Amino acid sequence: MVVEYNEKTILFWTLILAVSINELFLFGGFGIAVPLYIVIYYVFIFLQAKRKNIKIDIKENMLFLPIIMAGFCFLLFDNLVLKILNILFLWILIILNTADIYSINSCEKYSLKWFINIYEVGMLYPFVNIFKCMNVIKDFKSISKEKANRIFKVSLGLFIGLFMTIIIVPLLMRSDAAFTGIIENIFMNINFKVFTKILRRLITLFMIFFPMYSFIYGITHYEKEKILKSDNYNLEILDFTIAITVISIICAIYILFCFSQLTYFISAFQGILPKDYTFSEYARRGFFECIPLTMINVAFVVLLDLFVKDKKSIKKKKVLNIYMTFITIFTLFLVISALSKMILYISAYGLTILRIYTAWFLILLSVILVCICIKIYSKKFNLLKNVFIIFVAMFIGLNYCNIDYVIGRYNANLYIEKNVDTINSFDSLSVSAVKPLLEMGKYDSDADYMLYKYEKRLENNNKWQSFNIAKYNAYKSIEKN
Repeated sequence: MVVEYNEKTILFWTLILAVSINELFLFGGFGIAVPLYIVIYYVFIFLQAKRKNIKIDIKENMLFLPIIMAGFCFLLFDNLVLKILNILFLWILIILNTADIYSINSCEKYSLKWFINIYEVGMLYPFVNIFKCMNVIKDFKSISKEKANRIFKVSLGLFIGLFMTIIIVPLLMRSDAAFTGIIENIFMNINFKVFTKILRRLITLFMIFFPMYSFIYGITHYEKEKILKSDNYNLEILDFTIAITVISIICAIYILFCFSQLTYFISAFQGILPKDYTFSEYARRGFFECIPLTMINVAFVVLLDLFVKDKKSIKKKKVLNIYMTFITIFTLFLVISALSKMILYISAYGLTILRIYTAWFLILLSVILVCICIKIYSKKFNLLKNVFIIFVAMFIGLNYCNIDYVIGRYNANLYIEKNVDTINSFDSLSVSAVKPLLEMGKYDSDADYMLYKYEKRLENNNKWQSFNIAKYNAYKSIEKN
């Protein structure tokens, strides 16, 4: 077998991508390194697409925009939690985008199966072809099979010999002082720090290279199936009368619950804290009340919409729609009530990262429930597509709000104007909150200690790969102060 130029190119680019992950992320940081890696990855993707005569239409690949925006978040901001979430977010978007470019994902765009394809491409591809590169290396013109086998055997022998040396040398050193002196002189002239660094890099590079090659081999050697299986399945298995009876009982319980808790719910919208509650307890209870009920109620709506029989009857369809609408609106009421409680808590004790994330999540749930209401009456409305677009837009928006600075500014104003002790909230914020903290330092000596902790953060993480504008601005602000 003669190795084609394309196989050599894939091997070469795999090495570049593996080294990039190794040096930029594992032994670097998640700052400017992330957009730099995205550029390297897409240079390869575009070059391979050109070789395969694949035309890339930017308009049809709208995922490029959120990928670029999410990548630049690492250059602009320094929020650790959002960095972790952005890594997962980028991985999902890049997998979906790559599958679209190479026509691996033949399912309807934004359908459930289109999203499930993430598992096949992102989780299986890095392992199904993991040893393919060994065949490519063996089949290079410049290396015969005998030479390749000899190199492999020598490498294996070196590994076993090194392992045995580690066991034998200490035993010999115990039995002979002269031998001990020789070994000690040898080891004194070896820089073990450099050796350890090189060894660690080689081990991690080895672990990255094979899954990376398997993934790249999978996407570049994919052949579209000519026969597509039918997606038309009859899911209507639940009897209409039984389903309506069950859901009627549940709706009656919800109505009774609303009446019994009316004062409790209304107080949240009026901004009044009920007796025997603290602000934190009130907000926490609201959140943990709505989340399990939201999951259960959304499941009910899905069951009614997909699995109930006799939906062709207009009358029965209207009855189903009424029940689904009631459940959705009741759930929306719970979510908005929980959000009102959280806003009440924030107005009393200021912002924290967790409170912002909770409020954002509740707003997202509210929008999703509104979309479900629309879907009940409009079958043409693509629920998954719209929820996906809304989630992407809201998540990117959360990143670009620079929430650490917003929280710091809000809490600094709350301390200065209302004398609310918010200094401890800065402990969980990134260096984007340095400017508001400096302002608080004029009124509170405790801010100096918090500022000292921020300085230590900047000193401890000074690799160029982790550079971002938030760190640079924080460093300049502290330097001026």
